[in-house]
Amino acid sequence: MSICVEEDGRPDDSKSSFDYLQALHSALVHENDPVKRQQIEAGMVLKWLKEEPLPFLGQLRRERPIFSIPALTLVTRYNDVMEVLNTNDTFTIDNIATKLVENVGQNILAMNDSPRYEHEKSLLRLAFPRADLARYRQIVADEANRLLANIGIDRAFDLAGDYALKVPASAMARYLGVGEIPTEKVVAWTHALFHEIFLDPTNDPAAVAAAKAARQEAVPTIDAIVAARKKQLAKSPAPEQPSVLDRYLLMQSVPETYESDEAIRDVILGLLMGCVDLSGGAIVNALVELMKRPGALRDAINVANVADDAAITGYVLEALRFRPPSTGVTSRCVREYTVGLGTHHQEKIPAGALVMACSASAMHDAEHIEAPEEFRPGRLASKNYLFWESGIHSCHGKYVAIVHISIAIKQLLRAGIPCQIDPTPRTSGYPSAFRVRLAPAEG
Repeated sequence: MSICVEEDGRPDDSKSSFDYLQALHSALVHENDPVKRQQIEAGMVLKWLKEEPLPFLGQLRRERPIFSIPALTLVTRYNDVMEVLNTNDTFTIDNIATKLVENVGQNILAMNDSPRYEHEKSLLRLAFPRADLARYRQIVADEANRLLANIGIDRAFDLAGDYALKVPASAMARYLGVGEIPTEKVVAWTHALFHEIFLDPTNDPAAVAAAKAARQEAVPTIDAIVAARKKQLAKSPAPEQPSVLDRYLLMQSVPETYESDEAIRDVILGLLMGCVDLSGGAIVNALVELMKRPGALRDAINVANVADDAAITGYVLEALRFRPPSTGVTSRCVREYTVGLGTHHQEKIPAGALVMACSASAMHDAEHIEAPEEFRPGRLASKNYLFWESGIHSCHGKYVAIVHISIAIKQLLRAGIPCQIDPTPRTSGYPSAFRVRLAPAEG
């Protein structure tokens, strides 16, 4: 099998000869203006988190495990990351709660740990059960194959825009019960909303306006679908394979599980928003990482052609450990708290501080992960991977996310051998355009 990829020369693990802390010191040593110092610090740290997170976080993990600048505290070691993620009464989503409510409504995404949170999560489990995974897997495979048929062999296409974002957008919309919304609309709406909520701390007017426009268009569209489906269900028996929307509407007949039509709409919109950007980025990142590793790509292509999904999922999760779709979870510390109490690196976090639990770094912590610098598909997922976080921050949709990321990659590798045309993307976050082509599979 001929694998048409090129190595890009970048480090695959968290080690780098570049000294980030020294670079930061050098940039600040002659600057006495406190405002300018903060601007320089924040600019350099955020740039490194975006463009080269693993080498930067690797140095912090070794030398400054809990690293604070006025704008942000980075927590980098596995045990400390887990501590922050699971201390929910101290590290809260207060930093983004208002944006969540404004953009996707008052649903579970905007709630801290509380009785109402538990109630909403219970309803979500009823409407969105893991028992649906086999059905959802088929929906993803169908959507992926439809897109791949249009892409064809030996034709340049944008891995992000033509495939990776569209697979989760179209599959999730179908499963939720709003499949009639054009996929391009779902991608555009969810990107505008996701960016404004999670990636716009300075409230850029253009980002705020884009999110507002997306919600103004999405809300009446979903409302109309909810109303129409409600009328259909009133006249017909419940379907054998209900959508998430169907289940929420059917639960309205019981007072304990009742949600208003508007609340259901916001749940649907929130689930779409939380799915598309991150999953699309993960599909791109996993494929890019595999393409950087010809041996791993060759093995992944081989296991993609077996019926069992577990093997390809192992390659996908390990690839994402080296190129994660996000750096971690950012939360607001609402009371003074000491992280890593009793360790040599313990640090007191003041009330009001913004704290990032760097899950991307934790997945390379040698004190918890065996041989973290080695690419080892098949690691125990619960011990080695933190893509869907932990505690109250644990993503309810992680099981369907694993399905649509893995199956999107599996179907693509079955269709042909990915060959890059553009240089390897260097940044994390929203997947930039990256042209590839599919060479005919051999044999």
